[in-house]
Amino acid sequence: MFKPPVSIIALILMSTLAACAPRAQAPDSWTLVSDASAISFVTVKNGDVIEAHHFTDLSGTVSSDGAAQLTIQSASLETYIDIRNERVRDILLQVTQFPIIEVSANLDAGEFGALLPGAPLRTEIEMLVTIAGTTRSLYADVLVTRGDDGVSVATLEPVIVDMRDYGLGDAVEALRAIANLDAITPAIAVSARLAFEPT
Repeated sequence: MFKPPVSIIALILMSTLAACAPRAQAPDSWTLVSDASAISFVTVKNGDVIEAHHFTDLSGTVSSDGAAQLTIQSASLETYIDIRNERVRDILLQVTQFPIIEVSANLDAGEFGALLPGAPLRTEIEMLVTIAGTTRSLYADVLVTRGDDGVSVATLEPVIVDMRDYGLGDAVEALRAIANLDAITPAIAVSARLAFEPT
């Protein structure tokens, strides 16, 4: 009587177990953990003076169909100099008229939902970024990592945002003049580290 090799038996058993094993239920949605998240950016003035800044008030969600929304409170800008905070908020971001900066994207829900804990996924996402009432499309190269209790998303390289693309070139010039600087580079380099928990 023919006896199948042990390796074939093992393969059949493994396939059967895999087919019968319960699959993890993907969460209906994800919510940003603001205390574990950060949006920061770097500016250049006078040609070679580099400074780092960040926002302190973030919120966001990712729905079950992959619709992602990130909201940044413009007034939460922190540049570490009070008078500069006030000038950038009022002249550039125009926080009274435009209190929030919005970022939206449509993600591949299946791709993200299939991630195993500890398994990273490198991907490029297209975002719609709205600043001072103007929306532009930008791309980000990100690393997505699934943990035991959430998902983290981090930019692998800074996203370059040019204020002139948002019609804010004159506002940058006004900031330069009021601060009595030789120059302010209108493009900034933005980095993100976002943490999401299931809801």
